[in-house]
Amino acid sequence: CMENNLLLQRWKEIIQVMLCKSPGNYRLDKLRVIQLLEADLNMYLQLIWSKQLVHTTIEYKLFAPEQFGNKPGTFGSSPASLKNLSFDHIRLLRAPATVFNNDAKACCDRIIPHFSQLCCHRLGLPRESMDFMINFLRQAQYKIKTIYGVHHRYYSNITETIYGVLQGSGSAPSTWLAVSLLLLIEAYKKKFKSDGFPNPTHDDYIQKLLDAFVDDTDLWDVLTDNNITLEEQVTRMTRRAQYWADLLFATGGKLNYDKCYWYLIRWKWDDNGQPHMLTSDELLASIKLLS
Repeated sequence: CMENNLLLQRWKEIIQVMLCKSPGNYRLDKLRVIQLLEADLNMYLQLIWSKQLVHTTIEYKLFAPEQFGNKPGTFGSSPASLKNLSFDHIRLLRAPATVFNNDAKACCDRIIPHFSQLCCHRLGLPRESMDFMINFLRQAQYKIKTIYGVHHRYYSNITETIYGVLQGSGSAPSTWLAVSLLLLIEAYKKKFKSDGFPNPTHDDYIQKLLDAFVDDTDLWDVLTDNNITLEEQVTRMTRRAQYWADLLFATGGKLNYDKCYWYLIRWKWDDNGQPHMLTSDELLASIKLLS
């Protein structure tokens, strides 16, 4: 069926359920939509996208080191440990820095299907599998399941365009990975540079631009010049954050502003030459002076 781009009728039926992100909170924006697929179809998606595609990406060194999600051998603690080490380096170097932590809103539910499959194809997904997925999404029939059972009526891409790559399916994590690697991380790295962390002799630097775990991303701007003004430091990160938001929008996504926040790190030296990190109150007072 997959080789000939044929869809079984039972594969077309997708059951949608909504799970509470927080127990007892039934607000629509606090519910997670999960798609339930036929087991044999989901096994195929898992095999081609989450296994073969990921291993091909690693084999041909197309996996950006900044992305820790969906990568064999990495854990959720990996970027967290790297983040702690990065802050330690900033403290030891007494370097000014700005960090923007952001999260994509419903990342798998907002991806533009054709863009995402082209990204997968760019990373090595066979053309037959790409055509099968696009055809499947076009003909899929979405039915809603509640406590009262599965509703007999459905909606589909035939009558209106539906974005998303089926969160809960075996292909969704790897599809987001392809979009993240090609349309987000690589484009961002070509646009911006950072002073980064120098080696002990200061003849080489490690670029520190971003770290990501699936759709949770930290944008870094680490500087070596302590004479940079506060206004310039804020402006640099403002441009980077806006560019990242624009890239995300181009894929169909958007920022979840409730989960976005930023750090501004600056230093001052007392009369004895001892460095001190500016406190939150001192930074706020300086920022208010700018406005």
